[in-house]
Amino acid sequence: MNAPAVLASFLEKPVDLLVVGLGNAHPELMISRHNAGFIFADYLANCVAMQRHMARADMPSPEKQSAEFMASLSQGYEMPTYYRHLELMSDLHVTDFALFDDNMDIKDIIDASGKRLAPKVPVRRLAILKPLTGMNNAGHAVKRALQVLQIKDPAKQLIVVLDDVSVLPGTIQIAAPGDVRGATGHNGLTSLINVLGTSQFTRLRMGIGRPDRGQSVEQYSLSPFGAKNREMVFFGHALDQTAQALQFFARRGDIKLTKKRFGTTKLPRKLREMNGLVFPFQLVGPPEAFSAPSEKQQQQPQQQQQQQQQAVTDGAAAAGEARVEEVKEPVAV
Repeated sequence: MNAPAVLASFLEKPVDLLVVGLGNAHPELMISRHNAGFIFADYLANCVAMQRHMARADMPSPEKQSAEFMASLSQGYEMPTYYRHLELMSDLHVTDFALFDDNMDIKDIIDASGKRLAPKVPVRRLAILKPLTGMNNAGHAVKRALQVLQIKDPAKQLIVVLDDVSVLPGTIQIAAPGDVRGATGHNGLTSLINVLGTSQFTRLRMGIGRPDRGQSVEQYSLSPFGAKNREMVFFGHALDQTAQALQFFARRGDIKLTKKRFGTTKLPRKLREMNGLVFPFQLVGPPEAFSAPSEKQQQQPQQQQQQQQQAVTDGAAAAGEARVEEVKEPVAV
């Protein structure tokens, strides 16, 4: 699908939930602890894509799932597509999110034809946003996204995912709209609150642990996740818990119940191995999204021009040698 068609498909239906992953687009920070929000955005997009893919596959019962079948599951998998949207100063992915219960078989989300979501399963239109403005100016991108996507009630529709050094590794903490705890000390979150003029939105805070003695919080946050102390494994668990919490909240709309079920102050015990934190996606957009600003952009008011320039600069850096419809392959880190 070409870039204009992707954007048109994204905007054809109203968005129910906007999930913003906070991070930095610079490639050197791709798997840094401070990029937890971006990592989660890609993880979530792939979870939803795999959900649909598995529903269409000839999925045997769990006890009959062979290693050969699981290895072949990736065949025909359609990776999620982001659109690099200059007006939003962000990469945007929009999809339909099926909200099935824990005891519901995954095949229940697709009807017999395999072409549409079964009516008995609630479905939400989900937008996933990765601001390209840099962490400190993320609020400008989110404010514009709320306008363009016509998000009428951020307190119910906006969910922001970010890293937090005060939260234990492998765990998450959930801040309800208006809850100011944990609102300081994170420049991305500070930008959102200042630009939007409110803290009335939900935050999912993913634990990244604290630095060792002698290392600053900044150095620690901007360093990549590593294998030491099973750090990557713990963060993989946090990714999974955050995705489950999001689906639980989207289905029930009860933030208190979601906090009670998923918020914890104890380190997890049952962990699965996590060998990488880069998840596949396709990136498309107009040619100017991967190049320097046009003459028209240069004539914009200075403040807006600076915001656009920052978005383009960060976006181009993230894309590297990117072309329109560039495909970013999974990488083991």
